[in-house]
Amino acid sequence: MTEKLFITEKRITKYNPIYRDTSGRFLKDEWTSYTDVGENIGGKVLSIEEYLKVEGAYINAVDLFFKELGITQFLVLKLEKYGIENLASEDIKNYKEAINEQVYSLDKLSMIVRMNLRAYIWCELVSLDKKSRVEFGYDYYMYFISNKKIESSLWSKIEKLGLFVD
Repeated sequence: MTEKLFITEKRITKYNPIYRDTSGRFLKDEWTSYTDVGENIGGKVLSIEEYLKVEGAYINAVDLFFKELGITQFLVLKLEKYGIENLASEDIKNYKEAINEQVYSLDKLSMIVRMNLRAYIWCELVSLDKKSRVEFGYDYYMYFISNKKIESSLWSKIEKLGLFVD
């Protein structure tokens, strides 16, 4: 019999589940990337303000997850960096600060999450004991994984940010 390594595995997303079919596929035309800012998607132009609002909700969700678990420092693991030529000028310093296997305090959390969401980097954010982590998926999906049980109040707080917990 195999022991389950993780007690908590949740997908965090901006996509409302009422727009999914029975197989879980999202049916609504929706933006999926920072590069969609200024584009007309589903009859609506994505403004930078709307993008930043959603990005901020994701950053706050990771902060809530780490604080719920008492995580004050985290590791950046499996770091991949993408073309610096695509970076906005204000992100170049942050891009250079993202280092694989580096320990960061929570004051750097928003920078690392933002760089992942904007697809400038990809990495996992892992607790120092390696028992909890945040993973980033394609199309603005994020995953919270831990071997610790997490109270449902955390998921309610994340939903109050305008996100959905699957």
